[in-house]
Amino acid sequence: MPVTDEMRAAYEEYSLARYRTSPEYSPDDDVRSCGRPYPDSLPLFQRLLVDRGGRIWAQEYARYWEPDWHPTYIVFSPDGLLLGRVDLPPRFQLFDAGSDWLLGVHTGDLDVPFVELYSVVSEPG
Repeated sequence: MPVTDEMRAAYEEYSLARYRTSPEYSPDDDVRSCGRPYPDSLPLFQRLLVDRGGRIWAQEYARYWEPDWHPTYIVFSPDGLLLGRVDLPPRFQLFDAGSDWLLGVHTGDLDVPFVELYSVVSEPG
């Protein structure tokens, strides 16, 4: 996936916004954080998970600096056939999956993690 100027700008803003809330922040640091080199491309996937049925869950690379980013998985059969795409809630990390459920940890707005279990509902198309 090619890295665009928009991606670079969004990442800079995300990084600076997070750093500005840090106790070590100094206004002089803004100048030092800008202008660092970026890769020309990002990997397509960042994580693989094999569920109990042998299906392969490939997580698209996390672009967490984008405001509406959420984890997305491409799911393949044990034979490598594409089964579909699953969009998960923001701040949810998948740990296990069955034929009709997903288990993971969701980190809430107060950065407190808790376990969640979701039912899987297939949409046509």
